Amino acid sequence: MPVSSPKSTRHHTRVFGPAILVTIVAFFAAYQFVDPAPPRQITLATGNLNGAYHLFGQAYQALLARNGIEVTLRNTAGSVENLSLLSDGQVDVAFVQGGTAATVENTDTLVSLGSLYFEPLWLFHRLDLPIEHVTDLKNHRVAVGLPGSGSHSIAMALLDVNHIDSKEAELVELNTHASIEALEAQEIDAIFAVASPRAPYIEALLHTPEVALLSFQRTEAYSRRFQFLSSVVLPQGVVSFVNDIPPQRHRVTCTHGQLGGGRRHTPRLGGPPVTSRHRDSRQWRNFRISRSVPVTGLC
Repeated sequence: MPVSSPKSTRHHTRVFGPAILVTIVAFFAAYQFVDPAPPRQITLATGNLNGAYHLFGQAYQALLARNGIEVTLRNTAGSVENLSLLSDGQVDVAFVQGGTAATVENTDTLVSLGSLYFEPLWLFHRLDLPIEHVTDLKNHRVAVGLPGSGSHSIAMALLDVNHIDSKEAELVELNTHASIEALEAQEIDAIFAVASPRAPYIEALLHTPEVALLSFQRTEAYSRRFQFLSSVVLPQGVVSFVNDIPPQRHRVTCTHGQLGGGRRHTPRLGGPPVTSRHRDSRQWRNFRISRSVPVTGLC
């Protein structure tokens, strides 16, 4: 068997060494830009069982199952808890409400996979009470949602800028359904709720004769103060032409629902990220959007 001489070995090294090195560098560089395959199993944090987040979670679960991705739904108190679970790595993706990221300390590992739809802030109150502005809630009993929910986070922010605290009003921490029951029983005077118009309890409240919906006259001011809020007009009769609900145009201040995730799940999960251009046009075809929602992270 012929034995390679040291001279021959050095010759081959000089000839093929640079080519091998370039090939290794090229493979390494290409690897940095290749999207990893999507995970086959993820956990999605939604919200309470009766809320819109849970309904949307079921829709995502069915959609991704067609692509061979198993989605486990985790019910939570809402957006704030969802962010905490994302930050701790206990869930992979979650529905997140704009304006709630400030409630968690570490957001460096979190990203917004897309802005999905507007989420109005509804303020319902007893019909017999003369409430025209948030400041009129002073000396009243107000349900602000449970801590950990997006409703609680934004309600407290709006009350704060209107200088209303627990000394100025009785702030009651109840879940949405308990709040509605208390309002109908006149045990409280008003409730804050952040929810999709698809939420059954929102439609039920809009059809309740003894309950009125506040028209926010300062939506533009709120959107200037809080960059995650937008102004939306609810036209007269859009909920029910027959019953004329609402009986006049209402201004509603809105945040936006987003799909949040950890950076390792930023690659496509069966499709491209949803952006503001992909909002459900059927859901909002009767609403006039007066300010666009930027997709700039978890607000």
